[in-house]
Amino acid sequence: MRQACRAAALGAGLAAVLVAGCSLAPPYERPAFEVPDRWRSAPLPGADGRWQPAAPGDDLPREAWWTLFGDAVLNALETDAAASNAGLAVAAANLARSRAARDAAVAARRPRADAGFAAARGQPSQVAPGLPDDVRIPAYEIYRADLSASYEVDLFGRLGDAARAAAAEAEAETALYHAVLLGVHADVAQNYFLLRQAEAELAVERKTLATRAEAVALLERRVAAGDLSDFDLARTRAELESARARAIALERARAGFFNALALLTGRAPAALDVAAGSLPATLPAIPAMLPSTLLERRPDIAAAERDVMAATARIGVARAAFYPVLNLTARYGAEAGQLGDLLDSSNRVWALGPLAGALLAAPLFDGGRNQAALDDALARLDAAAANYRERVLSAFREVEDALIGIETLARQQSAVLAARTAAERAYAVAQARYDAGQTAYLDVLDARRTLAEVSRDAATIAGERALASVALVRALGGGWETATAAP
Repeated sequence: MRQACRAAALGAGLAAVLVAGCSLAPPYERPAFEVPDRWRSAPLPGADGRWQPAAPGDDLPREAWWTLFGDAVLNALETDAAASNAGLAVAAANLARSRAARDAAVAARRPRADAGFAAARGQPSQVAPGLPDDVRIPAYEIYRADLSASYEVDLFGRLGDAARAAAAEAEAETALYHAVLLGVHADVAQNYFLLRQAEAELAVERKTLATRAEAVALLERRVAAGDLSDFDLARTRAELESARARAIALERARAGFFNALALLTGRAPAALDVAAGSLPATLPAIPAMLPSTLLERRPDIAAAERDVMAATARIGVARAAFYPVLNLTARYGAEAGQLGDLLDSSNRVWALGPLAGALLAAPLFDGGRNQAALDDALARLDAAAANYRERVLSAFREVEDALIGIETLARQQSAVLAARTAAERAYAVAQARYDAGQTAYLDVLDARRTLAEVSRDAATIAGERALASVALVRALGGGWETATAAP
């Protein structure tokens, strides 16, 4: 192909060159990457394909996956974020800019026509013609109206490669927009579940505060009566204040998650109202699709691959700078000394070819500019290919992390629920024995402390399971059509 281009530049017929231009860009190849045929993590319970992925393609609309959690408050926040998120608006503006650049690159391949009108009046000097000082040349008027057309023949594919690069960059921005949209929805869901997790933990702490305040009051009465020493009372007061400190920390954390939701939905915190709610009792069962499918669904991977496409085409643009440029121009119009004479046929003017510059221009010496531009284009391709491989590796890691998180958290929740059942039983037994005078009150405090800790763990793990589900949805690139719930 390159030899044919050189032959055209050295003397092949112009007609043959006009019919077919050449491209000096290397053929596009997806960066080599060995895709595993399975995930390292064990299959998820219930992930038997009952969730069917939407048709592969990063640019296809994603289902509203957050609705599968069955939370009306979350659904409303997601809707608000899609409409008002500032980062999403920036991504949409960048997408519009990239599409405008693509349209401009496509337009550069088409002929251009312009219409013009000019009028001038002047007084020539007698000096230039060499006339005596006492000779005065009459003033003149000139009017001009014309149509002009120009067209750059894409001999070596510079314009075509530039258009292909701009189109790939626009597709990359489209994919990045979908990546930002996915990220916004996932961030809303994660901050919402963090908010609910903080509220659940705070409810446990407030219950603990109430029971420990009752215990302090009871012990104060018994110490006053001489039934107990100050040690038991001091210990209970310490636990009361520790619970109070944890509750204050959870209030601060809850406020942070609330403010994050306000930012994500495009509001000031004072303007956001989040109704009461709780963590989901059941979670959607998310299947681990094949790793090869992940490459088709992740919008950030698609954006990285299209950056490679654009960089490949830009090499053709840089190489074409070493070869001649052919510009075809034409002009037709009229010139006259009086405005009314412009329509006279005797005043018609026309021209084919450039009035200034060259019809065919080839670079002879540029001080190394073109070579530097080519070296830059080659380096950009290497960087784009490396970035693609890194994005693929990061995607695989994110999926594996989410899979192992969901699997281990499910087992951890089973254990902590069993522990809470046992702790509730132990507390009931300790309280009954204390009421019967068979044990000291410290046994009751120990049992109550254990129950509070296990209850906090249960609330924490329930929140982490919801977060892990959202993380897996994000890692897999979006939502699905149908789903079943997992306990």
